[in-house]
Parts: sequence; C-alpha cells; structure tokens
Amino acid sequence: TGSYKIVYKEDEINQMGKVFQTMKSYKDGKIDIDEHGAFLTAIKVPYSPEQLVEYQKYLRVTNSDGRFAFPQFAEIMKAQHHPKGLLKVYAQDFDFNKDGFISPEEFQIGIDVLRVQNPEHFPEKLAITFEQFLKEADENKDGKVSIAELENWLEKNI
Repeated sequence: TGSYKIVYKEDEINQMGKVFQTMKSYKDGKIDIDEHGAFLTAIKVPYSPEQLVEYQKYLRVTNSDGRFAFPQFAEIMKAQHHPKGLLKVYAQDFDFNKDGFISPEEFQIGIDVLRVQNPEHFPEKLAITFEQFLKEADENKDGKVSIAELENWLEKNI
C-alpha cells in the first residue's frame, strides 16, 4: 500500500477523530473493533483484507473489551511516515499484558501486524521464530525480552 509515504498532518488526524465520532458504534470515546474497516474506509485509508484481519487481531488483544479509542489509532497514524517511529509505537503495544516483557504470543501477534503493515518494508526478517528472536534480542541474557530490548532489536533489524 505504500503507507509509509503518507504523512498525516495534525488537522487531518483531527478530522479523522471527528469521523471516528460519527461511527455507528461510537460510545464513551470508543468504537467496536468490528467497525474498524468501515472507519478506515470512511477516512479513505487504504487496506487489504489481510491487513484488516491482522489489525483487528492486534486491536482485540490490546483492547479486551472489543472496542478501541481514537488516541490509540491516532498514535499509529502520526507515526505512519516514519517506520522507526511506528516501530516504537508498536513496541509499546507488543506487551499486551503490561508485564514489561514480550511473550511468544505477544511477539507473534505484533510481528504479524508489522508484516502486513507494509510487506515491502518488513521483509524476510519478520519470518523469525520467537526462539531466534530471544537469542538475538535478550541483551542481558536473563531469558526474557523487555520492551527496551524489543525496541533495540527492531531498530537494528527492521
């Protein structure tokens, strides 16, 4: 989709927020994850069916109530023009259970989202197994990968 060539200005993101508030399921600052595709279509953000599946999987894991708020989406949109910035946003969200470390499940879901985000930019490196990732990313060799270690690994490898 070439999404990294798109730079969204603050006023465009604010307009997206207004459209977000018009969505059918909008209530208490959130919309249903099932309405994510309709929202992307309404704001004219292109996506493939594969991307929508992975985005929604990601949103379901990061939002256990089945709904997501615009600020989460806005942070991702603000970083679209800068792959490294986008990786930092995603790295914070990889830790779904907020324990400070990346589990195999969290890693796989996060990598799947990055892979569909822009396949041309995230090539074969994202086919890595969790075991290989652990060997490469676990800088202090404690058998776990922290958010900071994930960010460092992403910076070096993506």
